[in-house]
Amino acid sequence: MNSLQVAPQTAGLQAQSFRTTLKYAQFLPDSVVASAKQSVSEQVTLPLALEKDGVMGAIAPLDNQNDNAYFITIAVGTPAQNLLVQIDTGSSVAWTSSAWCVAAKKCNENSGYNQTASSTYTNLTSNAVTNITYGSGSLNGWLSSDKFVWGNYTIAQQTFVLANYEDSVLYNQQQHSNDGLIGLAYQNGLQANTSDPSYHPNIIVQLSKSNQIQEPVFSLWLNGSSTGGSLQSNGGEFVIGGTDVRHYTGDILNYTVSSIAKGYFWSLGLDSVQIMAYDSLTANPKYQSILNIGRDAHAILDSGTTFLTCPSNFFSNTLLPSLSTASGIPGGIGFHFSQNTGLTRFNCSFASSLPPLGFTFSGGPTSLIYQLDWQDYITNDGKDCYLAIQPLDIGVSGSVWILGDVFLRRVYSVYDLRGTIGLAYASNTFLGKGLPGGGVAQVAHVTPHSHGQRECPNALLLLVAFFSLFFVSSVFFS
Repeated sequence: MNSLQVAPQTAGLQAQSFRTTLKYAQFLPDSVVASAKQSVSEQVTLPLALEKDGVMGAIAPLDNQNDNAYFITIAVGTPAQNLLVQIDTGSSVAWTSSAWCVAAKKCNENSGYNQTASSTYTNLTSNAVTNITYGSGSLNGWLSSDKFVWGNYTIAQQTFVLANYEDSVLYNQQQHSNDGLIGLAYQNGLQANTSDPSYHPNIIVQLSKSNQIQEPVFSLWLNGSSTGGSLQSNGGEFVIGGTDVRHYTGDILNYTVSSIAKGYFWSLGLDSVQIMAYDSLTANPKYQSILNIGRDAHAILDSGTTFLTCPSNFFSNTLLPSLSTASGIPGGIGFHFSQNTGLTRFNCSFASSLPPLGFTFSGGPTSLIYQLDWQDYITNDGKDCYLAIQPLDIGVSGSVWILGDVFLRRVYSVYDLRGTIGLAYASNTFLGKGLPGGGVAQVAHVTPHSHGQRECPNALLLLVAFFSLFFVSSVFFS
């Protein structure tokens, strides 16, 4: 932690901001990364089960911790050991710590994986140590393989890294709260050069090549918690090989994956960002202004990042002034951005005056505007409100945004390794925490272009999956 003394809830928000910086540290200035490295904070846990849908894929329920992280349980080895891992579309490596490393307090996961108890475990490097550096934070371990099981799906030998040491940054990040991570980055999909040493086998590719799934796809529905409380089941779904029609409305529209960072990310060409009219969510989309996002803009869809990020110049010179103008928030007492935390604080009494934001993408039906209401892009620390949008300059070609779970909770997203991302408005989704005290109403939103209602029944959840910000992919490995 830095010297700033903050309440635990505020510290949690700051940690989310810092983790985004650390995840994309390979593309950022050293001074920005050095500042973020000073802060590490909370993560979460809970096991899950897989149930076979039988028609459109296998549904693996997700758990949601504090609207920050989404986890799934996998069974690894023979006999099986259940491991709680984070689902991350923004990185590619699968890893878990060894039970020995946890016992020796050199790793800080739940319990770790005991490879000596598995008859199917293979050390692929003859005990030679593999080092993985994630922009900031690193681990040492053995490149390994073993049996991975989700319900009726089995990968006989899935490659992963078995950690035997974590540096202090990664160690403090983990906080004995989970067992690792499953990376699902695009990596050029089915066209990937699998002989490249930096390539990490994608579990969906493996299941497709073994003919266990008919389509090389997976989909995500992220549910939120109106209270932002502790770990809750029914936090969403990870659907292997298909989709779940219960959690989206209208048609799934496909967009071609754009090419940035050598085809590593699930990214789309970002066609426009718009300030929408206040009644736009209950009628056909109507915009007040189209913001200048620059040429060659892209948006990374990253389930391992909680907030939205956008280029810093756009954030300070365009977004904040545009939100102030549209909402009537007074400049002098309006948004307060902190360089120390990366967070933008404002008085919660102004929250409901914020306008919807609209996004359009190239490589598909550009006329469709995907909108976020004010409840979607704010959060709180129990007292003050904050924008769930932060400035971040990612040093790859073009102007790059990250659309984390603030966006992904609003849409149902389908990832096709043949080169497309499908989007539809999510349904049967509960709002994430917005105002202090769970002040976001359980309202039904009517989505534009006749996409029907966004229903919010009972205690379903939906806001932000956590910044697994260390878990940057093999593109960043040194």
